[in-house]
Amino acid sequence: MESTAHAQPHTREDRPAGDGQPRRLEDRAATQLGELEGDADLDACHWYLNRGLSWLEFNRRVMAQATDSSVPLLERLRFLAIFASNLDEFFMVRVAGLKQQVAAGITARSPDGRTPEQQLTAISERLAPLLQTCTEVLHDQLLPLLARHDVALRPVDDLNAAEQAHIDREFDEDIFPVLTPLAVDPGHPFPYISNLSLSLAVTIRHPGTGQRRFARVKVPSVLPRFLALPDGCSFVPLEEVIQSRLDRLFPGMEVLDAYPFRVTRDSDPPASAALRCRGAPGGGRVHPRGDGGDAGRGARGRPARPVPHARPFGPARPRRARRPRPPRAPLASLGARAAAGLRVQP
Repeated sequence: MESTAHAQPHTREDRPAGDGQPRRLEDRAATQLGELEGDADLDACHWYLNRGLSWLEFNRRVMAQATDSSVPLLERLRFLAIFASNLDEFFMVRVAGLKQQVAAGITARSPDGRTPEQQLTAISERLAPLLQTCTEVLHDQLLPLLARHDVALRPVDDLNAAEQAHIDREFDEDIFPVLTPLAVDPGHPFPYISNLSLSLAVTIRHPGTGQRRFARVKVPSVLPRFLALPDGCSFVPLEEVIQSRLDRLFPGMEVLDAYPFRVTRDSDPPASAALRCRGAPGGGRVHPRGDGGDAGRGARGRPARPVPHARPFGPARPRRARRPRPPRAPLASLGARAAAGLRVQP
């Protein structure tokens, strides 16, 4: 968006018109609108912006607040969290609707001339650099600035012996009792992954037979996402703590790989999904489905980077019934807990 810092107010005269007489901005806009109504084809695609792409541009401006050095540090962190939360909602509603239209065989074009499949392609292309920027802002700007104020997000491998002992006690007393690893084999189908839940994908191997197995470990949502160290200003991601102690969950097995991942599902109720497809261009319609939500996006992270890149999944798996979830306890926010430990205000 171009800067308007030096723009003249609308009440001032603009540059002279072609006949040498000054013309106000309002007059010029009215003239252009009259020409548009008289000659232009309002059905032409170039007059319209795509709704999904326009929304991504709005979210880009939200993330721009996180890069603004004049914004207080914790507010920048908050804006980045808002960007990620907005993106979850975008996939649960907008992208899910487009995927339902594609599944229903709808090929009618939107006002800007794109089919549902072309819109998904354009969204994926527009989203990739945004996610890259989000990761860079967090790891290259915000986390180093927090570290200057003695607030650190530390990898579990960098902890000293005393800090490791503290994490061991936390793991044995609070984390281990609520972990439930689920193996996947012909007798145990792939478990249902609930919406926005964080999990670990684990590959294990039997040391005697050499047989490899895949397991899923859900990161408990009833626990804080970041564990505080004894100094009160350093934090460790919960998934890294679990990942570093997977041998306790799989005794007698060799842990080969482990990666955090998350799935974003369609959050619309069945009736809304049916209405949305009925209202799609071309009158397409799909049958309403169960209350589980199809997978619309997956995110896989690297062990050393707790905020992963996200990418759209392929075709969704058939939906299963939603499993009851225990009530959520209040989650400890990194920004809120770190605020109390800041010694110097940014």
